[in-house]
Amino acid sequence: MNGIRISVDGVTGSGGLDVTIPGGAGWTASPALTRWTYTDRTGAHGGITRVTVRDRSRVADGLLAVVLKGGGGAAIALPDAGATRAAVVLGTAGECAAIAWNPPGGDRPRCDGDAAMLTCR
Repeated sequence: MNGIRISVDGVTGSGGLDVTIPGGAGWTASPALTRWTYTDRTGAHGGITRVTVRDRSRVADGLLAVVLKGGGGAAIALPDAGATRAAVVLGTAGECAAIAWNPPGGDRPRCDGDAAMLTCR
């Protein structure tokens, strides 16, 4: 994995994170190269302790699933689930995606959650 930059913030209001996880150390790949996992128990990069990137291109061309977990003592202020947007950059800026999520109860893609956890699908 060549690293990943993830930015999650509110369309309006406070909260969010913008973190870059460098490539190399801490990353592992599945034998089939369809899942990449970064682990750092200390949360040295913005409090993120785990990142999982899964290739879901069998479902839709170019589709990835990205899961972030935080901890390591760093406080992460999440945006309101009703007005969340995200951007993901894999490797270089040319390998990126961005999305504005619909509010809870809305059509997918949408975010649900609170100040402790966001789930966006």
